[in-house]
Amino acid sequence: MDKREAHEVLEQQLKRYRGRTYAELQGLVGHPEAFEAHGSSGSHYQLEVEAVWDDRRGGNLRIVASIDDGGVRARRVAATESASVVSGFCTAVTCKPAA
Repeated sequence: MDKREAHEVLEQQLKRYRGRTYAELQGLVGHPEAFEAHGSSGSHYQLEVEAVWDDRRGGNLRIVASIDDGGVRARRVAATESASVVSGFCTAVTCKPAA
């Protein structure tokens, strides 16, 4: 798997979530979305995006996305945007509730 391309695909797909409202993102808690996308090389990737409560229910949401190529040894791709994300391979966006 080309990590650079996978990172680009992941970032591109997360743009869709950055434009959603807090209420829309709450719908992802406990209901992750899984879908497929293709990189510029034509490589096929599987993605999963989910929302988790960052500290407490009803508080900040953390959107966590992972990507792999579906291979037998599929790995998560390093693409971290938040230092507080559990170490590993992920991309995260924090969403705060409206005041």
